[in-house]
Formats: sequence, structure tokens, C-alpha cells
Amino acid sequence: MKRILALEGGGLRGVIEVAYLERLEALVRARRGPEAMLADVFDLVGGTSTGAIVATAIACGLSMGELKSFYFERGPRIFKRRLAIVAAGTGRRRRPISARMARRSLPIQLAGLALLGMVQDAEHQTLTMMQWMGKPLRRETINSELGDMDGECLTGEPLFSYLNLNFTLDFEGMRALGFEIAEDELQRLRAMDDLSALPRLYALGQAAAERQLDEAVLDALGL
Repeated sequence: MKRILALEGGGLRGVIEVAYLERLEALVRARRGPEAMLADVFDLVGGTSTGAIVATAIACGLSMGELKSFYFERGPRIFKRRLAIVAAGTGRRRRPISARMARRSLPIQLAGLALLGMVQDAEHQTLTMMQWMGKPLRRETINSELGDMDGECLTGEPLFSYLNLNFTLDFEGMRALGFEIAEDELQRLRAMDDLSALPRLYALGQAAAERQLDEAVLDALGL
């Protein structure tokens, strides 16, 4: 029989998994001998977040007693409430589709555009939730309906500080960084494999960094 051990995430609550596994380990050792490890009885171990810590420990041959000590000794430092999240992007863009373009597109083209739209929606949803649940160090406009959500917090008090380092690859975003570019160059910047765009992309990144990173950000991040 093949056996798989799946472990959930949950921060410090991972110690609950450790308690279960400590009991399982004791039962296995009573049957197989005092040197038996959980890694000996499971063919695959996987987990998410704190579950990944437990899974890694099992795969490395740690006992549950050792892992329990890890949580109690290191947990207060690893899972402390004060959390800062920094996300660095590569430039983003909106992909509006006109009614004329939709009418002229083949079904396979529309399918591809739909998939790109899902990616864009997921990106906006992530930004929305981060600004809604956390304290953004640099507020961004989500869209014309939501604005930048200033003064709104889903959880009452922010759960973390959040800094999103990115800019839009459109004419408005370029002007905000002090650049005026032509349509053909903008298309090159949006490509992911145009080597001719490399110097300009780096210059844009430098300009954005100068505007978005300063001493106040370091203070907010506790650096």
C-alpha cells in the first residue's frame, strides 16, 4: 500500500499537526521499534505553509519531539504578528478589448483573450485583498469603481504592512515616470523577449524605484 501524508497550513496552529503526528509516531514505534520514523511509513509527504515546515522536517528524518521543540523555541520569532510583505513586479498592463475587436476575432483568439483576462482579474483581486486586509505603504488605484480603498479595512485592524513595487506599462504609467514614448516602443516594452527593450526597461525600473523607495519605507519595514 502506498501512503500519502497531506498537511494543512495555519501558522502556529501547525503545532496541532505535530501533536497528532507525535501520537502516530509513538504508535508506529511501538509496532516497528524505537528507531522508526514517519518518513519510513509514508511514501509522499506534502504540505502548505506551516504544513510544508512539518513535511520538510519529516522528509529530513526529524522526530516529532525535535519538531515540537522547534515550534516552541522558534515559533514566537517565526510567526510573530508583525508582518511586512514586499512584492516586486515587472510592470503590468491592462488589456481592453473593443467591441469591434471582439467581433473580428476568431474563436481561438477570443479564448486566448479570455485566459489573459482571468490572469488580469486574479492580479487585481490580489491587489484588492492586500490593500483591504493590510496597511499599504503605497496606495494604488484598483479601478475606477473601488478607487484606492483608503479608509477601508476588511479585518478592522490591518493584519500586515504591504508594499507593492510596480508600475503600469501604458502611456499614463510612462508619463508618471517621466518618459514619453511612441506606440511601437510601448509594444516592445510589453513583450517578454525583445532584447532591444532591455535598456529602457532598466531605466523605467530605476525611475520607479526612485519614486517608490525611500527612507520612510525602510522605517515602515523596520529595516
